[in-house]
Amino acid sequence: MKGPAEIAHGPMYIGFLFNVLLHGIMITQIYLYYSHFKKDQPWMKIFVAGLFIADSLNTVFDAVYLYDSLVKHFDDVSYLGRATWVFATDPALTGIIAGLVQLFFAWRVKVLSNNLWLVGLVVVCSLAGTVGGIITSFEVGITPEFVNFLVRHSLARGGVLWRLDHHHNVGLEFRAHKTGFQASDELIDRIIRLTMQTGLLTALVACLDLLFFLTDPTGTQVSLPAPTTLPSIPTNFSIPQFFLDFQDGAQLVGASKERQDRAKASKQPWLIEDGTGRRIYVDELKSRTSGLSNALRVKYNIGLDDVVLIFSRNHVDYPVAIWAVHRLGGIVSSANPDFASNELEYQLRSSGASLMLVHPDALETALSAAKSAGLPRNRVIVLDLPRVKKSHSLPTVKELVIFGTNQKLAYVEPQIDARTKLAFLSYSSGTTGKPKAVAIPHYSLITNVIQFAVHHKVYVDYTSWDDQRYRDGDVMIGVLPFYHIYGLVLNLHFVLFARMTLVVVPKFNFVQMLESIQKYKIGNLMLVPPQIVLLCKHPAVKNYDLKGIIRSIMVGAAPLSNEVNQQLFSLLPEAHIGQGYGMTETCTASSCWSIESKRGPPGCSGQLMPGVLARILKPDGTYAGYDEPGEVLIYSPSNALGYHNNEQAWVKTGDEARLDKNNNLWILDRIKEIMKVRGFQVAPAELEGCILDHPDVSDTTRVGGEVPMAFVVLSADAAKRVETDRIAGNKIKESIKKHVAVNKIAYKQLAGGVEFVPLIPKNPSGKLLRRVLREKANEMRKVKAKL
Repeated sequence: MKGPAEIAHGPMYIGFLFNVLLHGIMITQIYLYYSHFKKDQPWMKIFVAGLFIADSLNTVFDAVYLYDSLVKHFDDVSYLGRATWVFATDPALTGIIAGLVQLFFAWRVKVLSNNLWLVGLVVVCSLAGTVGGIITSFEVGITPEFVNFLVRHSLARGGVLWRLDHHHNVGLEFRAHKTGFQASDELIDRIIRLTMQTGLLTALVACLDLLFFLTDPTGTQVSLPAPTTLPSIPTNFSIPQFFLDFQDGAQLVGASKERQDRAKASKQPWLIEDGTGRRIYVDELKSRTSGLSNALRVKYNIGLDDVVLIFSRNHVDYPVAIWAVHRLGGIVSSANPDFASNELEYQLRSSGASLMLVHPDALETALSAAKSAGLPRNRVIVLDLPRVKKSHSLPTVKELVIFGTNQKLAYVEPQIDARTKLAFLSYSSGTTGKPKAVAIPHYSLITNVIQFAVHHKVYVDYTSWDDQRYRDGDVMIGVLPFYHIYGLVLNLHFVLFARMTLVVVPKFNFVQMLESIQKYKIGNLMLVPPQIVLLCKHPAVKNYDLKGIIRSIMVGAAPLSNEVNQQLFSLLPEAHIGQGYGMTETCTASSCWSIESKRGPPGCSGQLMPGVLARILKPDGTYAGYDEPGEVLIYSPSNALGYHNNEQAWVKTGDEARLDKNNNLWILDRIKEIMKVRGFQVAPAELEGCILDHPDVSDTTRVGGEVPMAFVVLSADAAKRVETDRIAGNKIKESIKKHVAVNKIAYKQLAGGVEFVPLIPKNPSGKLLRRVLREKANEMRKVKAKL
C-alpha cells in the first residue's frame, strides 16, 4: 500500500534527483565558462552568474521542501496536502530560469539570423512564462491546498506542447542561419542538439505525466476534487466570532451585493422553541452568550483550554452554552443525555471536564456520575425548562446569564489559530474499541459549514427562488441531537449561517414532529434513516398535508436503501430529496447530493464536497478504480485533528463504498457489518431496504452469517391481524421470505427465517444496533440446537 508521502511527493523526489544531476553538470559548465572565456563582456558574466544562483536556490529549496515533507512530516496528510512558502518559490524560480535561458536564445537568434519576428516571439513567450511562474507562486500562497490546484496543474502540463514546438522552431532557424565559421557551427550544433534533446525529453516526460494524470485508475485520480473550489476561509475566528460577529459570510460564499445586504438586514428569528413558540433573535443570542461567558469566568474561572461538558438534549440555550465556553477559549464536550451513570463518568474522566451543564431530565444521572468522577456538586449547572418551576438548589443558566450581564466584563477573548485551537471533544466509537474523543478545532466546523454552503450555492441566485434548495428566511426542523456531529454542525450551525430559522425540538416524537411541521410551516428537514422509514410507513402521515409544506429532505448518519428512497420520492414528488455522508472524524459532511438536480440517485451519498478527496482502499491494500468496492478513506480541510491523545493521520472510515465515474460516492455498509454467505459478501443495508418494501413491514434489520435471518417490526395493520389469527403470522413470514427471494439472488435470501420484534434497537443518531439482535439470534440458535 502506498503511503501519503509516496503518493504526494514520490514523483517530485524522482524529478529532484534529475535536477541535482543536471545541477552538477551545470557547475562543471560554469567552471569551464569562467576558466576559458575570461574576456567575455561583463553583462554576459553577470547573466551566467544570475542563472547559476537562481538554479542553485531552486535546487536547495527543493531539497529543503522534500526533506521537510518526506522526513519530518512523512505520514502527516494535512501537511502533505498544503504548500509551504518554500514550495511556493519553485514556480517563480523555474519561470525566472526558463525566462533567462530563452532570452539568451532570443539574443542568439538575433545575432545569427536577424529574424526580428522570431526574436519577438521568443521574447514574448519568455516573458509570459516568467510572469506566469511568479503569478503561480503568489496563487500558491493564496490557495495553498493542492486539491484546489489540480485542474490548473493539469492544464499547465499541456503547455509543454508549446515548449516542444518552440524548441523545434528555434532549432530549424539556427540550422538555416549558420555563421559559416567551423568553431561557431560546432558550438551552434551542440546548442541545437542540447536544446532539442532537452525540449523533447521535457515534453515526453510531461506528456506521459499528463496521460497518467488523466487515465490512472489506481485511486490516485479516482479521488478527484469536487468541481467547486472553496473560498479562502478565515483562520483567526473562533466559532462564535464567525457566526455571531462576522458580517461577511454571504460574501464569502459568492453572494451578490443584493443578497449580502438582505442577509445582513434579516429580521427573522434564529431559533424557535418548539413547545412554546418563543422566538429568539440574534441580538438576544449575543447578549445571553456574553452574559453566560462572563459568569463562567467570574464564578468558575473557565479559561483557555478548560473543558466544559454539556449533558443535555436539544435546548434553545444549547448553542448559547457552546459559544459562551468558546468566547473564553474553552473546549466543549457534549454527551448523550440518555447515558447511564458509568458511561457519563467515562466521558467526564477521559475529557478532563471541570464543569458540567445539565438538562433537568438528566440531573440525577449527572450528579451520580459527577460524584464518581470527582467533579464537585458546585461545578454542575442546570438548564432551565420553560414553564417549569425550579426543584433543585443548583444554579441555572438563566440565573448565570443575569448575573454575568450585571457584572463588569471579566474576560478578553483570546486570539487563536482556528486550525489548531480545539473547540470540541466529540466522542465517536471510531471503527473499534471504546468511544474516543475526536479533537475538533474551530476551523473544522467553520470549514464544513462553508463547504456545505458552497456545495448548495447558498445565497447564490443559481436558479429561480422557488427552486433554490436552502434559502435565507426558510424554516428548518432541529430534531437531530446537538450532541451528535450531524446535528451540531449542519442542523444547528449551517442553518444559522444560511439565515434560516431553526425550530428546536428537545426530543424526537414522530407524531409531534408532524404537528410542528404543520404549525411552523417547516419546509426543510435533516433526518436519519429510521425517521425516513416512519415518514414512509407511519399511518399518521396521511393526516397531514406534507406535500404543500416540505421543500427538502436530507438524509444522513446511515445508508438509506433504494427501496425506501423510492417510497419517499412517491410521498413528496416535488421536494429536493437526497443523501449525504460524513462522520465525526471528518467534522461531518464529506459528500451530498448535487445541487444540479432535485433528486439524488437512490441509495447514493452524493458528490464529494468542495475540497474533499476520497480514496477507496481494497482489501489487498491497493487503491480501487471506479465502481470497485473497498474502504473509503477521506481527506478534507474540515477533518478533525485526530483522536484526543491518540492522533491518527488518515481518516479510515470503516465504511465499504465505491466511487462511480460521475464522482458519486456510494456507501454500501459498515465493513464490520458485512456478512459472508457461501463466500459472497452481503451488505445488510441492501437486504433491509428490500424487506422494508414489503407492505406488512414497518422496520427491520438483518443479522447472521452463513444463515442470515431478519428481525421485523410489523406495520399496525399486520400486527392486528397477527393478534387475532396465529396463522396470519406464519403467512406474513413466508410472504416476506418470498418477497426477498423474488427480488434478490439465492445467497441473499433469508435462510435463517423471520422473527417478529416490537422494535429495532438504534443509537441516538439512528444507526441500527445490529449487535443487540445478533446476540439474540445466537441465543435462539442455541435453544434450537438443544431441542
